Parts: sequence; C-alpha cells; structure tokens
Amino acid sequence: TARSAHNARVDELLDAVQLLDGVSERLVGADGGALRRAAVALAKLVGFVKPFSRRRSEATSRGGKS
Repeated sequence: TARSAHNARVDELLDAVQLLDGVSERLVGADGGALRRAAVALAKLVGFVKPFSRRRSEATSRGGKS
C-alpha cells in the first residue's frame, strides 16, 4: 500500500540520517583530529584534480579532444 511504501522510505531516510550522525561523531571526535585529516585529504584531492581540469579545458579551447 501507499502507507507501507511511505513508511519504508521514512525508515530509509532515518537510517541515512543515523549513518551520517555516526560519521560526523567520528570526524569531530574529542579533539577534531579526524576532521582535520579529512580536510587535509580533501584539499590534496582538490589540488590533484584542478590541474587535470585545467588541462582538459585548455585542450578543448584549442580544439583538442576533451
């Protein structure tokens, strides 16, 4: 029925929120060290991805393949 489908979706949403809550608790932790490590890793990833994006953009503007 529509009600049971709705309840199933709400249960899935609750599971997702609880998972995110657990992840955030681990990231913040007592000293926030995991959050700092995650921020550093993300910054490295963004720094790694940017040069590739720039090269692709330059190749496209010169008529090369993207």
